[in-house]
Amino acid sequence: ISAGTVANARAAGGGGTALTGPVVRKEPAVIERHVAAVADRAPELLPAYLHALRMIVSTARAAGRIDEAGEALLLKTLEAG
Repeated sequence: ISAGTVANARAAGGGGTALTGPVVRKEPAVIERHVAAVADRAPELLPAYLHALRMIVSTARAAGRIDEAGEALLLKTLEAG
């Protein structure tokens, strides 16, 4: 899976154009489950995980992968985390 991910990122030119996953698909329920899993299994990592997600949301927005409404929805989801 990792090799395929890296190959896809290289083919897409890297950056926001290569993003995939629940942020690009605007799936707040999936993100909520991921945040809950990190909070349950490694709570000391939760602040870093939330920061990384905010960075991914920002990158996705800047690359045009999500619109303003999607960005707002996902950031609201992260605030609850």
